[in-house]
Amino acid sequence: MAKEYLINNTTYTFSKEKFQDAVQDYIKQKRANGEKYVTSSLYFDMAEALNVSAETIRKWYGKGNTSPADIGLLHSIAQFLNIKDATSLLDLSKEEPKMEKEIEINPDRDVVKRVFQELIDFVDWMVNDISVTVKENGAKYIDEHRDVRFNKLLDIHTIVDKFALDIKPSTSKKLHNIILAYTENVTTPDVSSYWDRNTSEEYYGARWLLGMVTNNDVSKYNTGDSEAEEWENYINKIFPWEYEDDEDYYYIPFTYQFAYKREFANTLINIFRNEFPEYFAFDGEE
Repeated sequence: MAKEYLINNTTYTFSKEKFQDAVQDYIKQKRANGEKYVTSSLYFDMAEALNVSAETIRKWYGKGNTSPADIGLLHSIAQFLNIKDATSLLDLSKEEPKMEKEIEINPDRDVVKRVFQELIDFVDWMVNDISVTVKENGAKYIDEHRDVRFNKLLDIHTIVDKFALDIKPSTSKKLHNIILAYTENVTTPDVSSYWDRNTSEEYYGARWLLGMVTNNDVSKYNTGDSEAEEWENYINKIFPWEYEDDEDYYYIPFTYQFAYKREFANTLINIFRNEFPEYFAFDGEE
């Protein structure tokens, strides 16, 4: 069943035909400007602009019922294709909306989820982007590319600003504050007090481990090293039922990046559920 979007009390569905026509118009304009531009080029350019995969764009363009997940993505697609009104990519739904189902799009919730996903993607990039160079004297130089980190986080601020007219000012302010708090975490040695209120001791341990040993798995360290001991304690705490023999730790391919990404996600979930309980709190769960 095609995904429905409720906009101004009118129900729409994504039109692959209109999307395909818009894509071809965009490609023709590129070629008219002298560029050698093909459909596959658009897949990659649009994927980068929307922070999705090229395969996702390909599915929207091709056969099947795959369509953008929310109205926020539709607006981003329209902006990329230089289309003023995102509804020009949609068809009127043939069925009336069923009142018993909540199908109305909530722009605040969509933007909040988008920022959450962008921050998760940022951390995935960040921990894998850290480069280690061993100099001739054996010294290890770690380049964390902090200027690039800062610019990528600024891009997430921009996403919030683009939807500022569609969401409540309080939502916009909360999202900017969350991004700013994490910016302090990754561009300075400190952890902001805002972040500290929502995180756990495991996050600090994972943060320390990532800083101490970069791009190595624990199997390369001896039992007596403090990093390895911290790692054993961490794995034993989060997976206590998995390992009965200490030696097993040295055969697990988990990395310090894994620990940081996992604890960052847990902290971010706590923050978003605390700041936006109307969207993400679940009754009856511990």
